[in-house]
Amino acid sequence: MNTQKTYRIKITFSNGSSKWIQANKKKLQKCGSVVTYVFRSLTDEQKVDRITVRLWNENTGKFYSNVSFDHILDYHRGAKHRIKVTYKWGETENMYIGRSTGFVPCYLVIKRRDSIGGGGLLANSIKNIQLVA
Repeated sequence: MNTQKTYRIKITFSNGSSKWIQANKKKLQKCGSVVTYVFRSLTDEQKVDRITVRLWNENTGKFYSNVSFDHILDYHRGAKHRIKVTYKWGETENMYIGRSTGFVPCYLVIKRRDSIGGGGLLANSIKNIQLVA
């Protein structure tokens, strides 16, 4: 019996199209992360906008979606921009963007430039991003 955990991964392309793929934990760990796995499996002409992984929460007994890659968030993370995020319910938060380690990474809220970590960013709930001067 194969008890290897399987992950459903949604790849959204810059042209608006998307596709679902599946990968088991062993494959993802071998590549290092779900992001590396996806980019290695695509052709060069496909521009990825977002990679979302569907995960099971043992505590709630429900699935949730984790954004492991978003081209806008990754741009601000790489440029070390301080940004203001507005969530769908109206709350705003100033932050830097970080990313967790592991084979299913998530974006992190980094409060100060010299912080070494932070909580998970609710990337699926972002309404707007502004650069903070």
